[in-house]
Amino acid sequence: MIDPLVAADPRLLLERASTLYVIADDLSIRYANAGTARALGWESANDPAETNVAALLHPADRPLLAGVVRDLPPGGRSRQLQVRMRHTNGGWRTVAVVAHDMAHDERVGGLLLEGWDITEHLDELRATSLTDPLTGLANRALLGDRLRRSLALLHRSVAPVGLLFVDLNEFKAVNDTYGHPAGDRVLSAVSARIGRVLRPQDTLCRWGGDEFVVLCAELDSPGDAVRVAARVRSVLAGPVALDPALVPGSQNSGSQLELNVGSSIGIAVTTHPETPAAALIGAADRSMYEAKRARTGVGPVMVLGGLPVGGQNEPEPVQRSIDLDQTNSLPRDQ
Repeated sequence: MIDPLVAADPRLLLERASTLYVIADDLSIRYANAGTARALGWESANDPAETNVAALLHPADRPLLAGVVRDLPPGGRSRQLQVRMRHTNGGWRTVAVVAHDMAHDERVGGLLLEGWDITEHLDELRATSLTDPLTGLANRALLGDRLRRSLALLHRSVAPVGLLFVDLNEFKAVNDTYGHPAGDRVLSAVSARIGRVLRPQDTLCRWGGDEFVVLCAELDSPGDAVRVAARVRSVLAGPVALDPALVPGSQNSGSQLELNVGSSIGIAVTTHPETPAAALIGAADRSMYEAKRARTGVGPVMVLGGLPVGGQNEPEPVQRSIDLDQTNSLPRDQ
């Protein structure tokens, strides 16, 4: 394929790292540059995987391109769109495209599509939007998605879904006494500790501030959630080491500080697929506050039997307190 733009201005293609097509009005590919070949995994720009650009697009995106081409104003005007294009490995690359009408430009004589592969950029944005920037844990949005999926699975499974609401008892004192850098260090250490004692199918989320939520999917029984809570409480019982350099104005340049934060944990469990995600989270939150009030460390297990309507079928606490000595000795294999 001969580049129709090189003769007039080689920089138009040689200096652009973008994916670029020059195609006829019937969407057949007349020319593709090396950037196109790299983005879509072709062996050569002279040997495209398809001869028609529509065949490269995800089926759902073909009407979008067709509409843009149909409505593109004449005279070198441009339109922007985002489409998915097939890679030779069978996957899809997301490409930001600018369509230019260059039918009256003798160097082109057709439609010029200029694009940028933004797949990795979108992946980064997606990851950022679903994770907590400090700890790297799932955020509320990701937790909500996984919780809704877990609840939906209850339509064909009887494995209970559990939720733990974890609050750090003395975190405010850490922040007030040692400053926010120290507080951030504690939150990072706490998140790592909790993660080490969870099951592979569990999801740990930073809910906000000093609160964490653990989604326990595929439980064998509500007692499994109690065992997970016991392990979390145990691992958070020990002090967190803090580098004195993180403390503003600290004169201690030697041994590390040891900070105790402790925890209060609420537990909620459901086996009903119509349980609202917000209801399960709210029940775990109430259980956590009961743990704080009673100073038991772990609150009562709140079992939700179905959809609360008009104050009826409220979560029923099936265990008012947990013997902390007993929970700390529970098996750690679940």
